[in-house]
Amino acid sequence: MFCFILFSTNCLEIAEFFFVDTSPFVDMYFQPKAEHHYDWRGVLPRQNYISNVLKDLKQALSESTAEWKIVVGHHAIRSIGFHGNTSELIKQLLPILNENNVDLYMNGHDHCLEHISSSKGYQSNKEKEHF
Repeated sequence: MFCFILFSTNCLEIAEFFFVDTSPFVDMYFQPKAEHHYDWRGVLPRQNYISNVLKDLKQALSESTAEWKIVVGHHAIRSIGFHGNTSELIKQLLPILNENNVDLYMNGHDHCLEHISSSKGYQSNKEKEHF
């Protein structure tokens, strides 16, 4: 699932939040002997669902004129917490965030506070550092 919310004042688009359901990206949840069982109605076939989410997110991000683009998902892309990095998001989501100069990715899952900056250190046209 994907949705977005725009915050604006006086016709100035300040921040746009894009919410992504990251659970369907995680391979572990789809293993035959998974520890937990999930209701994947509306998600299967999985690859079609993920492709559509990524396509919709990419389009929404590219069309956004907000000063700040913020993406929110449950799973960390990179983390030093208990669950660690989510390789599926590194491979599939992170390139889209980079291509579209996303300013911030927020997540939960590991229940710890981390602030991770880009090791690439490149600057966008807004002179802000991104992932």
